Amino acid sequence: MAYEQLRNSALPRAVSDVVGDVGDLLQKEIRLSRAEISSKLLAKLRAGAWMTAAAVLGLGALLLVIEAAVFAITAFGIPPYWSCLIVAAVLGVAAAVFAAMGWVPANAGPRGKGTAKRMRGLFVISPLIAVLAWTTARADPLAPVDAAGHVGQVATVCGLVASTKYAPQSFGAPTFLDFGSAYPNAVFTALILGGDRAKFGAPEKTLGGKQVCVTGQIRLYSGTPQVILTQPDQLNEKGSAGRVGRVPDDGVAGR
Repeated sequence: MAYEQLRNSALPRAVSDVVGDVGDLLQKEIRLSRAEISSKLLAKLRAGAWMTAAAVLGLGALLLVIEAAVFAITAFGIPPYWSCLIVAAVLGVAAAVFAAMGWVPANAGPRGKGTAKRMRGLFVISPLIAVLAWTTARADPLAPVDAAGHVGQVATVCGLVASTKYAPQSFGAPTFLDFGSAYPNAVFTALILGGDRAKFGAPEKTLGGKQVCVTGQIRLYSGTPQVILTQPDQLNEKGSAGRVGRVPDDGVAGR
């Protein structure tokens, strides 16, 4: 009798409903937590992907800047291997300074602060180190006979202008300065095209028989290395040094 009354009472049903509601609530919370975790994880993955892409592009940009620095130094006549070493030395000094400053704690006391100041001083003088390396690495001027071994490079070639020729009737109205020996036995030639001739005056009259240095990229033309001069600062007259030949007008076509 008592059992029947207890079974038919509202208490068991209430307890059962409470347990069921708690179970549903727990399941909903679990699903909500999973969704939230998935959303945060997805957001972090997306952020990580964007950061990775930014790092890759930034690294590529840095490599291009370094490569441009190497090419810029090479353009001044320094051999490529020296240009790479100069850039690497500057980057190495900067990296060492940054690493050392990172290792010195802010509250390391007077000794640590002194170390930080020395590191900053080293970073400041690193450009001076680069300039010194630049000066040391400057390639010595080439003799005309050696120019053929440096085709493709920017270099300075110094020697006797053995013959000259201005050919206004030829294509480009070129002016030729032949080094080493008179044309057609010249071992090296400096070429001034008609469009740039006014910048140099009349070099076929003023530079013959003189020691002259020319700077530029050495190219090979018909088996003879040559440099094309477009600016007066590419040419430096060293002084008089002998007789000069003239290529006759009826000599060789184009000359």
